[in-house]
Formats: sequence, structure tokens, C-alpha cells
Amino acid sequence: GFNIFRDLLQFAVMLMLVRLISPQGYGQFALANTVIGIISVLAFNSFVSHAIQLRDDLPVDYQSHFTFGALFQISLFMLTNIVALILGDTEGKEELSSLLHVLSVTFLLEWPAEIRRKMLERELNHKRLRALQAVGITLSAILAIALAMNGLGVWALVVPGLLVTIPITVELFFVVRWRPN
Repeated sequence: GFNIFRDLLQFAVMLMLVRLISPQGYGQFALANTVIGIISVLAFNSFVSHAIQLRDDLPVDYQSHFTFGALFQISLFMLTNIVALILGDTEGKEELSSLLHVLSVTFLLEWPAEIRRKMLERELNHKRLRALQAVGITLSAILAIALAMNGLGVWALVVPGLLVTIPITVELFFVVRWRPN
């Protein structure tokens, strides 16, 4: 059900955005997303899956996972910003540089959200996980349409993606009250 909801929502948003955002904006977003995708190969998400593979009788040391995630995600955040600075000095790539600076925040936002996702997966609480993800993509869709309708072009593709993880992160720190040490 969640996948159908997500796909229908993304399809509806895409139908609106293609009429509001120029092809150039989509091209800039695709290029910036490609750079982020290449850097993401080294992201924490690839390693934290270990948390759900432990036996049920063994506790998961989420503190260590969080610290390990900090090492990876902060490094990728800085690497992305270094790439963006280099591109900022390249003629014609100033816009790409700005997009990468904003998209680099994704690495910081994904880090605690991925911890909470794995907690919910380990607890087999998929209903809660899907509900939080549905809230995130709904907020993202609303913001994307609002930004595009206000003429912000490529930013309507970039900024809303940052909102997707917010509900999961808010739950981790404010509902569950989990704290890293």
C-alpha cells in the first residue's frame, strides 16, 4: 500500500512540476544528483544494515552505529562541499555549486534518520516506519509544488528532498527521546 501511495503521489507531483520547471532546471538537478549519487556510494546507509542482521537476543549498539555514521556522513558532507567549492570556481558551474552545497545537507539528515529506520525495521514495526515515510514524502510533495508555483525552478526539485527524513528524525529525538552519547 505504501509503495502505491508513494508512486501515485510522485507521479502526480511530476505531472505538475514538468509544467512549472524548465528542462534546464531538470538538467541541473540531474547533474547535481549524479554527483551526490557517486559520493553516496560511501554513505553510512550501506553499513548500518548490519544492525538488523544481529540475532534477536543480542542488543544493537546504536551508539556505536551513530558514531560510525557521524564519521562517514560528516566526511561525505565535507567532501561534497569541497567538490562544490571547486565547481564554484569553474566558469558556468556556479549554479551546480550552489545545488551541491544544499544537497550536501542530505548526508547530515540521512544519518539519524537511518538509525531510526533500522530501529523500526529491527522491531518489525513497518506500519510506523511507512507512516513516517508517508508523512515525509507528503511534506516534500507539498513543498515541491509550492516552490515550483512560486517560480523557484530547480530549487523545487532540490529543497523538498531534504524534508523526507525530518519526520523520522523528529521521532528519534523527540518522541523516542533517544540521545547519542
